[in-house]
Amino acid sequence: MWNPELDEKALTREFLTGYYGKMATPVLLKYFDVLLNKAESTGKHLGCFMENTDDWLDYETLCMATALFDEAISAAEKESGSESAFVERLRRERLPLEHVWLKNYNKFKRYAVKTGVEFLGPFDPVEACRNFFSICEKYQVTAYREYDTPTIFAFFKDGMFRRYGNPAPIPDEFKNLDMNTVMDVQDYDLRWNNWRSQVSAVDDPAASNGRAVSMPGSHSEWRVSFPVKMDVPLFENADADAKYKIAVYVRCDATVKDGLALSCVIYDQQERKPVAQKNIDVSEIAGSKYQKIEFEPVPLNQSMSIRFAPPNREGEVQAVYIDRLLIIKHN
Repeated sequence: MWNPELDEKALTREFLTGYYGKMATPVLLKYFDVLLNKAESTGKHLGCFMENTDDWLDYETLCMATALFDEAISAAEKESGSESAFVERLRRERLPLEHVWLKNYNKFKRYAVKTGVEFLGPFDPVEACRNFFSICEKYQVTAYREYDTPTIFAFFKDGMFRRYGNPAPIPDEFKNLDMNTVMDVQDYDLRWNNWRSQVSAVDDPAASNGRAVSMPGSHSEWRVSFPVKMDVPLFENADADAKYKIAVYVRCDATVKDGLALSCVIYDQQERKPVAQKNIDVSEIAGSKYQKIEFEPVPLNQSMSIRFAPPNREGEVQAVYIDRLLIIKHN
């Protein structure tokens, strides 16, 4: 950067050779080209606030990148041995690929089965989680993006094991439905902004999987949300006018008996307007047991999200809790 006249490609090759070995370098250059070309072709700006790679990295490109990275590791092993510094560094640098596979495991596995292509993701997602977080611990990784905290990373880690270990059972009233028409969104699927400690993950034996997302009742910010993504079975081959019922399972701690406890809205980001909203009363969800609040069936699209906000009633509503939400295709 001090000398823009230098050849960036030559500098890149020099660094890769010195840090990962001569034999791995040409493969790594191909790896970078695959990812960069794909990112540029989508026109997406890849910023530090992105939650995942959904907007630009498809299955085929991820498989190509994975195969090239594994080839680079094999090349480094041939050059300097499996315990060399070159190989150790590459195993550490493979963490971003493992992260993508784990966050999208079910989606990619389903895509591979549906299309009949080879699945290059981990054979056992639970074992892959153990390996991933073991490497993170070894290298003191405490965030997977720029501004996260160790607390959020611990929440992410716990959620990964809950996701692939012992999933929560579906409520009895929905057990007889085709599971391809039901999407279960758990605490680990929710997106949240913990600015000024306005959101946290809490252990709660009353929650379906033993944990919930909580917000204090002293603000009214939309800090918890779930972006609707059309990459799950209930959206596949759906009619243009298909509708979906949404059920949220929530509760609150309060010292009052009525009044606003929690707001939940289905929001269309593209249109910048709510599609439907529920202003939930304290009387509906107060206590230690989670209550089901249902929306009337509505159409959904890629630009929509389901958002939650507490009531800004300090001293009256102490906290609100979100266990899960179910999206059910409506016949």
